[in-house]
Amino acid sequence: MKIYAEFPITGDRASIPLIWPDSCWLLSDRPLYIPDFAREFVAIPALACKVGRLGKCVAPRFASRYAGSWTAALIILPADALRCLSEGVMPMCSDWCFDNSLVIGDWQAEPLRHLDVSVEPADMWVPATLSVLTESASAALMQSLCNLSEHNTLKMGDLILAPLPVPPIPLAEGMNVAIRAMDHPQEPDSPSETIPGSLSSSAPSSSSSTPRPILTTRFK
Repeated sequence: MKIYAEFPITGDRASIPLIWPDSCWLLSDRPLYIPDFAREFVAIPALACKVGRLGKCVAPRFASRYAGSWTAALIILPADALRCLSEGVMPMCSDWCFDNSLVIGDWQAEPLRHLDVSVEPADMWVPATLSVLTESASAALMQSLCNLSEHNTLKMGDLILAPLPVPPIPLAEGMNVAIRAMDHPQEPDSPSETIPGSLSSSAPSSSSSTPRPILTTRFK
């Protein structure tokens, strides 16, 4: 099984691809122990798609036919490795290819249109919500699927990831992250409280209509 993602280069239309083995996959609802081989780690919220059929050299107009189920993911990287990727520099393999460097949520049958990322950081951080529409990430994911299929046969179960257009989350012990699939963006109490793709200082609503998270993890 292949796990594949492309990271855009700042100020450039090019990207850097990364491929993970399935041993890097951590299921939702499991604690993640922050590694100690780097000073700072970040979690990058991402959209994930599981390939549903065999394919090779997939044309962009047919890419959606190869999308099976969908979910959210967290890509765990050292902060320095993320800076390298944004500058077009390939980091060392050990900087991304380590156990539990990918948190994969519960699979959903339908494409995810809107995600809410709830963050409860430790120490100086306050509860926050990242609200994002997935349209741009979905388009990038489909392009990544086509790019991967150019030289590699797509097989059922392969995972394609695309980072969401939100800031990376600096990790700290005691932090909780939950991602919910929303039918529609949540209405803020006032127009200035929530901006799609940005941090909101308000905690997620405790209303019974709030859906169950499709991804949760706690960092230790």
